Amino acid sequence: MKLKKYIAGFLPAVVVAAAAGSVSLSVAIAAQAEDIQDLSKLFNMRECLNCDLSGSGLVFSDFARFNLSGTDFSDANLSRSDLRGANLSGANLARASLLGAKLNGADLSNANLSGADLNGVDLSNANLKGANLRGADLRGAYLVNADLDGANMEGVYLRGAIGIPTSAATASEFYTWGVMEAQGGAHKQAIAYFNQSLEVDPDFAFSYLGRAISRRFLGDWPGAIEDSKRAEELFTAIEHSEGVEVSSALTDALENPPKPGKSNSEFGAIVNTIGSMLLQFLL
Repeated sequence: MKLKKYIAGFLPAVVVAAAAGSVSLSVAIAAQAEDIQDLSKLFNMRECLNCDLSGSGLVFSDFARFNLSGTDFSDANLSRSDLRGANLSGANLARASLLGAKLNGADLSNANLSGADLNGVDLSNANLKGANLRGADLRGAYLVNADLDGANMEGVYLRGAIGIPTSAATASEFYTWGVMEAQGGAHKQAIAYFNQSLEVDPDFAFSYLGRAISRRFLGDWPGAIEDSKRAEELFTAIEHSEGVEVSSALTDALENPPKPGKSNSEFGAIVNTIGSMLLQFLL
């Protein structure tokens, strides 16, 4: 099905129609259509199976609960569109822009979302089983209760996403995001990432060390000391001499804080040393 030509002039037509208040969205689109039957099916029957909408501009479109299974949206612009509850199973959304779109409750099982821009997208309760998300941008996305079972998450950008399932990333990846947040002073978010890292791998020493630093900055001294000691135990077990030395020094600094009015330069020096080591691990 060829629907591409109606996209030419789509936005200008809609803007003019909206300003005049005389033409509905469906009429404005139909005025640009080459295939009225396909458009009737798309907007009246709320479905378009295996349609070709690749490269189309469909910003702010209302496709909520539409059946778009198998449709080709590759390179399309669906930014800010409403796709809540839509059936997009097996759809091709490679490199599509879905910036700020609503996809909560949508069926994206086995869909191709490789390289797609999903920045800030609401994917809560979405079905992403078996989806290809390779290289997709999910920064700031809302993923609470999203089903990512069997999804290809290789090279996905997830920093700042909310509700990332533990299965969606490795301990090292969660740790990396934690270090980045800590560097920016966002220690609560850093701890959240370190926690997820340790859910994936409870023996990941670097995450204990990073979390110890963030806990210290948030005033949780007991928690910081506990994490620092645990990091030392784990570094000892894997014979990581630098990790043992640094975590031991951190524990000592935490257990013997400077007296009121005294300089805290010793702790600052230890933090700088730890920061360097944590960053080296990222390289």
